Amino acid sequence: MYTVKDVAEAIRRDTWYVSDLCKYGKIHFELDPSVKIKKYLIPQHEFDKLLAEYNELKVREDLWEYKRVSSGKYIRKSKVGLLSDKKIWYSPTGACRKMMKSACTIRKMCADEIIECVKIVDDEKIYFYINEDIVDAYANMNKA
Repeated sequence: MYTVKDVAEAIRRDTWYVSDLCKYGKIHFELDPSVKIKKYLIPQHEFDKLLAEYNELKVREDLWEYKRVSSGKYIRKSKVGLLSDKKIWYSPTGACRKMMKSACTIRKMCADEIIECVKIVDDEKIYFYINEDIVDAYANMNKA
């Protein structure tokens, strides 16, 4: 079992692996501006599993809605919205990296959110983006 310090150090070293992310997916992150992480990649099925755990429901296709973006690509947006701990927001709103900043309108829906997750449909990867305004995190595994 990792301690909070172990997790925080892993984040600082940018060695937050898929297995760690899934194992500690329910961690509440407390921000620390000294940490500079940009993104993590995990497989789609691993993220779907995480999403299901957070919401305590079975992932179904009707949880998603599809929208055509200006680049001509289709993205899918979660109908689930805020995850149960009110800290992590899953919003696959970007078909390319340049759209990350335009996601600020969705960000406003939850002032406390910490990680923005962007689904890029074309290559089936999940991008986890830490908010640039309040970059990165101490992990608090014991938060009530």
